Amino acid sequence: MPGRLYQNNALLMASALDCPMLNIGSIVWGVRDLARAIAFWTAALDDLPREEPDEDWVVLIPRAGSGVQLALKLVTSESARRHHLDLYADDGAAEVARLLTLGATRVKWRYGPDADDVVLADPDGNNFCVIQKNAKWFQR
Repeated sequence: MPGRLYQNNALLMASALDCPMLNIGSIVWGVRDLARAIAFWTAALDDLPREEPDEDWVVLIPRAGSGVQLALKLVTSESARRHHLDLYADDGAAEVARLLTLGATRVKWRYGPDADDVVLADPDGNNFCVIQKNAKWFQR
């Protein structure tokens, strides 16, 4: 059976090479206050609305012109939304301070001794992490 599974995976991989690869186009983020979320995330990420926001939806794009888009969707549920962003920073402490001035709040979190991240919440209560970038991660 394991050999058959490997053969099936090999066939899938070979057929995948004949097709275009997928990319993440946008991350959809559920929020309860769309206007407040737009204000926070455009300032935090230096993004712009791709089009005029609808009453329950907007897609934010990087001002620089390329990168992952953040879509904000108005939700009514009070239950936790299972998503978060890891934001990589050259200067994590400075970015945390900047995000706190924009309206983020610190989340009570148990950090390990070598933690390279800080958990924050956006004004809508969605958790996200600011991670101190390590140059070794990007060496090939």
